[in-house]
Amino acid sequence: MMQAIDLHNRAYLRRVGMDRETGKLDIDIIATGISHSQHDRMRILMDIIQRIGTEAKDGNAMRSDIIHDAEAAGLESVKVEEALDRLKSRVRFMSLCMVNIKLLNIKKAIF
Repeated sequence: MMQAIDLHNRAYLRRVGMDRETGKLDIDIIATGISHSQHDRMRILMDIIQRIGTEAKDGNAMRSDIIHDAEAAGLESVKVEEALDRLKSRVRFMSLCMVNIKLLNIKKAIF
């Protein structure tokens, strides 16, 4: 009986905690709803947005520049677009239009 429960628990953890990108069990998915790899990608994007925004006169980072720099950092453009949309939905930055992005708050982020 204990083996059946253990097997069920392991199957459940694999189902709800599997990172689809890496194929590995990721406890971050269970704890935060976001995989470790997604969290890292968002952190890289926040750093890129902050850097580009501080270099720009108006404080805005052009979406195309963000994607370009993210690709140079080794991220796939499709994943970057998804992460930007996810960040926007979490109100971590304000999208002034489809092209420019401005950070609202750079304090410690919980994704």
